[in-house]
Formats: sequence, structure tokens, C-alpha cells
Amino acid sequence: MAREQQTMSSAPGRFGAGALWHLQVPIGAILAVVGAAMVVLAFSGLLGAGRLIFECALGAAVFVSGALLVGAAVVGKRSTGLHLAAGELALAASIVYLGEAMPPFHHGAVDHDAGLAQFVAVMVGLVVGATSLALPAPASSEKATGVHWASVIRDSVILIVGTIVVAIGISQTANPAVMPPKWNWTSFLGITIPGMLTLIFLRGGLKAIGRRGQLARGVTVELLLVVGLGVMVFGSVTNLNLGASGFQAGLKGNSGGLTLWIAAALFFVVVRGAFKLAIPDGDHRANVALARKILYVVGAIGFIYGERSVIMGKPPTVAAGGAFAAAAAIIVSGMVVLTYVRQAAKAMEPDAAASDAAPHAAAAPSTRAPIAA
Repeated sequence: MAREQQTMSSAPGRFGAGALWHLQVPIGAILAVVGAAMVVLAFSGLLGAGRLIFECALGAAVFVSGALLVGAAVVGKRSTGLHLAAGELALAASIVYLGEAMPPFHHGAVDHDAGLAQFVAVMVGLVVGATSLALPAPASSEKATGVHWASVIRDSVILIVGTIVVAIGISQTANPAVMPPKWNWTSFLGITIPGMLTLIFLRGGLKAIGRRGQLARGVTVELLLVVGLGVMVFGSVTNLNLGASGFQAGLKGNSGGLTLWIAAALFFVVVRGAFKLAIPDGDHRANVALARKILYVVGAIGFIYGERSVIMGKPPTVAAGGAFAAAAAIIVSGMVVLTYVRQAAKAMEPDAAASDAAPHAAAAPSTRAPIAA
């Protein structure tokens, strides 16, 4: 077992499965601290009893997710279900906490410092929660055949969270100071969530069941990425930036933004799609894996800038305000989730583990006695 874990985490030339195993206790501890901070910060405003209790419950959920990870590390338990459940709990509670905390802040019931602290706590919860999904689990815990739905959900959720974090960072670059986002439940539930589900179940499911290298499958996967991402970003911009219902906000339009948006969509389908067809997912070399993830980040940044421009009617330019440094830090954290964290999670899939085992088995010195000529 020890040798198997060493093989998984030290495969040369690629991001190995279990690359984040040594971070389980720190990750769990950070989530526990974030959850406790959310509970404390809930008492900083003039909230009704119902909202106060709900915010405390959400903070407690983040705390519990962290405690589960720390406890599992202490007793030596490694389970796909446990890590997936703990990470999903932290992410879901964090995003709902943002939705509960931001309206009172923008209505003056919470002061600026407390609202900013709540926003920071949520951002940390999202980044660290997504990272917790890439914590190691035994390769045997996921079936070697069939659709690996745990892997599909894990990869899609990490992609979604990383993209949202990057989008939030982009929205802050021109601000004179970091400003907690707005919130509109209609946009979130009616637009953002359907976009997320498209990425998880339609795109992710097709990736899992389709034949790798098939042209029609590859094009369809990238088209579903464009559709799901477009819906999710539209819901996020109208929700977090405009604080309005996307069903009523409409598009203000911008020709430069529309051009960039279309170019980014074509980049996904043509450039990234061609790269994935030429070098399929089964190739886990570090440079190939990193290139595949970087292509997504490049396309996503252009896609977000272009769609934001069309929605808000502003040119897709990079404006550096007083919050630019903090915004850049948020963007970089999202990029780390989309590259290193996502690949570390990808490396835990049965196919990836199997692809590592072959070169290690081939490279292992033979214990047989040589046959005399």
C-alpha cells in the first residue's frame, strides 16, 4: 500500500495523484477557521432572527466540513465519498452564505468592514473548498470501468468554482477599493445554477461516456462548455455585479466585447478542441496536462471579459483601480484552482492511476535471475 501511494504521488513528468495529501490537515483547519469566522461575523449586523440563525448554520456547515477533513486525516481514513461530501458541503454553504450576507450589507444593515470580512471569508471558503476536492483517495475507491460520476462531479465543480473566482476577481480590477458583490437570487437560481448543471451533467457526462478522440464528441463537449459557461457567466454577472434579475436585465451590447466573446468561444471549440483531439485526456504528462488547463484559463478570461462587456455595455479593457492588486490575487487563486488543483484531482481518476502504473511497472528493476545464454 505504501509503495502504491508512493507511485501515485511521485510519478515522473506529471502532476501525481495524491499531490495534495500532505495539505489535508491545513485545508481542514482553514475551513474550520473560516466557518467559525462566518458564525462570528453573522452577529456583526442588524439582522432578523431567521437570517441570523441561517447564516450561523451555514458557517457551522463550513466548520463541520473542515472538522471532517481534519478528523479523517488524524484517523487515517481516505475516502472519495468523504472528501467529496466535505468539499461540496463547504462550497455550497460558502456560496449560499454570500447570498445571505450581501443583501444586508448593501442595505446598510452591516458595516463595510464586516461585509468585506464576510466576502473574504467566502472567497477563502471557495478556493480552499475546491482544493479539498483534490485530496487523495485510494484509486480502488472508484470503479475502473463505467462512468466515474464522482470524478465527473469533482472535475466539473472545481472548474466551475475556479471560473467563478476568476470572474469575481475580474469584476474587482477597476474598483477603487475591494467591494463586496451584490446578490440576486433569481439570477442565481434561474440562470447560474442551470449553467452549472449543464457543465456538470451534460458536458461532464458526455466526457465520461464518449470515446476519446472522436471528432463529433470533442466538438460537442466544447460546444456544451461554451453554452454552460455562457449561461453561468451571464447569471453571475447579473447577480454579483448588477444585483438584478437576468431575465429582466438584458444586454446593453458592445461591439468590441461581442468580438472578443465570439473569438473566445471559437478558441474553445477550434484551438482547445483540436489540442484535445490531438492529445487526448489519457496523456498525463505534466507539460501536456498543464497546457490543456492553461488553454482553458486563456479562453475563459477572454470569454468572461467579452460577455461582461456585452452585458454591461462597456469596452472589454483592463482597468487598474485601487483594488487591482487584491483583484489580481483573487484571479491568480482562481487560476491555481483551474490548473494545479484541477489536475491533481484529475490524477486520482482510475484511468490516470492506471496510466501511471504502466511506466512504473516497466521501469521497475526485474527480480528474476538472468537466464543464461
